[in-house]
Amino acid sequence: MRSAEETFIDPPHHHNLDDISQFVPRPASLGISGGTEVQNYIDEIYISASIIFASLQRLKNLYREMVEALSTKSGLILDSHNGIDIEVRTFNARMRFNAERRYFDEEAAPDWRCKAYLLESGLKTPCLIGDLKELGLLGIVDTWWAVLKTTTKTWFDESRELNVMDESFA
Repeated sequence: MRSAEETFIDPPHHHNLDDISQFVPRPASLGISGGTEVQNYIDEIYISASIIFASLQRLKNLYREMVEALSTKSGLILDSHNGIDIEVRTFNARMRFNAERRYFDEEAAPDWRCKAYLLESGLKTPCLIGDLKELGLLGIVDTWWAVLKTTTKTWFDESRELNVMDESFA
């Protein structure tokens, strides 16, 4: 059995690579042969983007849960027993949201940024550029990377909007 603290401090970190394929194609579809340095960078950044997306989806759901709990709390006149239940529900909703917020900000986002830096650096090296040109993939990878950066920036912006809204509940 999990402790009450673990209920909201340890958010689930599940993600599915197929969930972001609607925004950015999977790296395998780019036609890069496995085992190359650039393939490793691309695979890692794609996994990291999938984790960002999954965490954002959890943040959105937890935000809705928190708003619902707070709406229930402010909209009802309750006897003391029901009032305690609503307080606990509100507290738990807020703590789960804050735990996911910390995960997004302190683990998922820095991991993505680190991998993005490595990919950007790699894409500037003559060796990788030469390999991609030789395979006829330089333009494909550049376009794919631009789409992934734009998409991920949108997710970061959506996340910040939830953070700003959360301050009104403090």
